Amino acid sequence: MSQTVVHPRLTIPLAPAAHRRAQQRSQAHRGQAHVRQVYLNTLAQAAVDRYLGYMGFETDWEAGDSSDPILQALLDVADLQVCGIGALECRPILMGMEAMGMEAVLTLPPETQDNRVGYVGVGLEPSLQQAALLGFVPTYVETVAIAHLRPLDDLVAHLRQLADSSPAPRTCLSQWLQGLFPVGWCALDELIAPQPQLAGGLRTHPTTERTVRRAKILDLTIQVGLQSVLLLVAITPEQAGTMGVSVQLHPLAMDARLPLGLRLGLLSEAGECLQEVRSRPQDHYIQLRYFRGALGEAFEILVAAGGVETVEAFLL
Repeated sequence: MSQTVVHPRLTIPLAPAAHRRAQQRSQAHRGQAHVRQVYLNTLAQAAVDRYLGYMGFETDWEAGDSSDPILQALLDVADLQVCGIGALECRPILMGMEAMGMEAVLTLPPETQDNRVGYVGVGLEPSLQQAALLGFVPTYVETVAIAHLRPLDDLVAHLRQLADSSPAPRTCLSQWLQGLFPVGWCALDELIAPQPQLAGGLRTHPTTERTVRRAKILDLTIQVGLQSVLLLVAITPEQAGTMGVSVQLHPLAMDARLPLGLRLGLLSEAGECLQEVRSRPQDHYIQLRYFRGALGEAFEILVAAGGVETVEAFLL
C-alpha cells in the first residue's frame, strides 16, 4: 500500500513590515471579505519573498497584477514577480499548523491560470505571526491536496531552470537620462577611487552636458588572469530619436593593463558582429568606435577572453 510522503515545511516569521504592507494594500478596498483576502494575500507574498531572498532570488513587489489597485479590486491575485523569471502566485491558507495535513486543500482562483511560473501554498497561523511554506505546483490546477504539493527544493530547481533558459534582461539606456539605473550600474566614484585614465577616457568621444556615464564591474577573474574588468558606457542624446553611445573596457586595478587578447565587441540584436577591438600588451583600456542608434533599437556588448564570453544586452 502506498503512503503519502510528508515533505519538510519551512516556517517564516511575519515581520511588522509585512503587516504594514498588507494594511496599506488592503485599506484601499471595500468589503470586509475582500479587504481580508488582500491582507492575507500580501502576507503570503511576504513569506515567499523572504524565502526567495534566502535562496538568492531578487523580487519586484511593484511589477505584478497584485500591485495594481484596480486589478486587485477586481481579481483575487497574489503574484510576486521574480526578476528575470516571471510571476509566482502565493496562495494563503488560513489554518492551524496542526491542521495542515492530508485533508487540507489548496484552491487556485481561475484568474491566476495565466502568466504564472508556479504556485506556492502558504499556511498562515490564525495569529498571523508566522507562515509555513507548504510546497508548490509548477502549473495551474483548480485544487490540489496540500499533501500532494511538491517540496521547496523542487521550487528552487524549477526557478533556476527557468532563469537559465531566460534571455538576459536588456538595460534600457534611455532611462538613464531620467536618472533611472538598474542594479550594478554605478557612477565611477561609487566603484573605485578616481583614476586619470578613467576620468578622461570617454572624452575622446563626443559629449555634451547631457551625456550620462555609468560603469559596471564584470567578474572575469577566472578567465582573464585573476582580475575583474570595468565596462564603461556613456550615452549622449543627439537629434530627435537618436542617441550616441561610447563603450570602453578598463582593468579594475589602478595602473594595471588589460590582459592580452581581451575582446570587446558590438553585436546587433541578431548577434551579428558590427565592430570589435582586442587588447594589446600596452593597453590600459580599449574602446569601440562611437556609434549611434535610434530609440528602441537593441544591441549587445560582448566581452570575451580565454574562450569564455560575457554579453551585456541594451535597449536604446
